[in-house]
Amino acid sequence: AELYSFLESHDVSLRVFFEKLTDQCQKGTKHFELTMKDVIFVCSIERKLLDEKEILFVILQDQTDYFKTKKEHYIFQTVLDSLKGFGIMICDENSKILLLNDVSTTNDKTPKNDILGKEFTEVYGHQSSGILDTLKMQSPIIDKDNVYLTPTGRRIVAHGSVYPIKKDEHLVGVYAALQYQDTMFEMLNKISDFQQRNCKNHIR
Repeated sequence: AELYSFLESHDVSLRVFFEKLTDQCQKGTKHFELTMKDVIFVCSIERKLLDEKEILFVILQDQTDYFKTKKEHYIFQTVLDSLKGFGIMICDENSKILLLNDVSTTNDKTPKNDILGKEFTEVYGHQSSGILDTLKMQSPIIDKDNVYLTPTGRRIVAHGSVYPIKKDEHLVGVYAALQYQDTMFEMLNKISDFQQRNCKNHIR
């Protein structure tokens, strides 16, 4: 009854559902995805003997929301990566890094997998940061110069803004949009890199 109500609420025919399920069972498939309209099930099939009769057990997991979220995440990430002039970083209210685009990782020279899912301070330390300041003050920081050290020790100079993200007046995250491609900032970054290399050479 619950399955019928669920399928009916998504305008999916129970008959069509069982036809597709039966087709997979006859093929001997043990694990598969079953997609109809906007409904996605992950199915597992087990055959067991009970009183010398083979009984078919079908385990259904509704993964509609998971795959929908995964698809939306892919779309959002693709859009962010298309913004060639800006580095974008999005964090939750605890400074956990949720999303960032290719421009950010290219300038930081740090792989995404070394950044995503970690708290901001775990990656960048406790250096001065517009993201941390915005999380604390819950107000935007607009059109400011940013100088920070990447996890690889590279000094970055960028210009941009950081905005709080609120839902029902409660802070749920922040996002930063920094511009790296401006000629002046590219020159400052090159000067900064040169100074760092020069200092290392003097130390040696």
